[in-house]
Amino acid sequence: MNDLEQIISQEIKEQGPITFYRFQEYCLYHPLHGYYNSSRHKIGKQGDFYTSPSVHPVFGETIARFLLQKWEEIGKPSVYTVVEYGAGTGNMAHAILSEVARCDSPIRTVFRYCIIERSPRLRSIQQEKLQGYPVSWIHSPSEIAPFDGCVVSNELIDAFPVHLVEKTKNGLQELYVDVDGNRFFEKRGDLSKPEIEEYISAYVPHLINGQKIEINLDALAWLAEVGQSMRCGHVVTIDYGYTAEMLYHPSRIKGTLRGFRQHRLIENPFESPGETDLTHDVNFTALMNYGESIGLETTFFGSQAEFLIQAGILERLSVNEGNDPFRDEVLKRNMAIKHLILPGVMGTAFQVLVQQRINV
Repeated sequence: MNDLEQIISQEIKEQGPITFYRFQEYCLYHPLHGYYNSSRHKIGKQGDFYTSPSVHPVFGETIARFLLQKWEEIGKPSVYTVVEYGAGTGNMAHAILSEVARCDSPIRTVFRYCIIERSPRLRSIQQEKLQGYPVSWIHSPSEIAPFDGCVVSNELIDAFPVHLVEKTKNGLQELYVDVDGNRFFEKRGDLSKPEIEEYISAYVPHLINGQKIEINLDALAWLAEVGQSMRCGHVVTIDYGYTAEMLYHPSRIKGTLRGFRQHRLIENPFESPGETDLTHDVNFTALMNYGESIGLETTFFGSQAEFLIQAGILERLSVNEGNDPFRDEVLKRNMAIKHLILPGVMGTAFQVLVQQRINV
């Protein structure tokens, strides 16, 4: 067992089986041994996965142009605040701030960028990359409430810990984590909190016996936090996921929980805790319906390709390509745009949800 496995095993031996939520929180966010606090490379060729901001700055530059349009739509407030949750290595923030600094618009003088980052290690990387830019790091949007602007996240919700639930002939049961020697395994039990059944009743369609699903209560808590702090503006959520009907289709009877390590799919969530990124697909229906209930109107939901095209990414294509994909910047940009919008690549792998709150 590695150090984290020993910590988890000891808690189980002392207190009994733990929820998968607790197990995943250990795996991803333990202050010493959690995945996001480790020194290992996570993003890019040497890491475990790619993100859209890591492909090319054109992704963040297009987001910046979207923000400019939204600033104008809400009446050009005297302070326009962008809050990015989970900024990773700071690639998207750097591209957005660079593009805003270059643009010929008064938004440059009213633009305020804030980052909420749970990982101290990633926060340190962000601070180094964003030196010289007007950025502040905060712990909660309530610190700057009420604000006018936009909350942006890219692959944030899929990294929230989840409860695992299975539909059985005896009703809903939660899957806990137990240990036998050096081996972790699933163990059924009663639901650990009533909010799980409330979530299923509200946002999950009919399930068949034997079907496993992930319940992301933290996603709704996050959206509530955002909604309470924002006076006027937009929430842009970019992530893997589906509507509830597609997400909980019987074809996904085992759920969508999975891991990634060195660009390899890891199906066993108990393999190498702390060294594997554990993720799941997002229930966008829950975000949309819950958002509506707290005053966040859905204005767009579709693929990343649709979103980026509407935001003007195709205007950044150029016909003046060279023939060296490693040195020619125009060719690299064009190739990145294709990668970000083409079906079967990132264009359809990610969905984008845009929600709006109008000051009343």
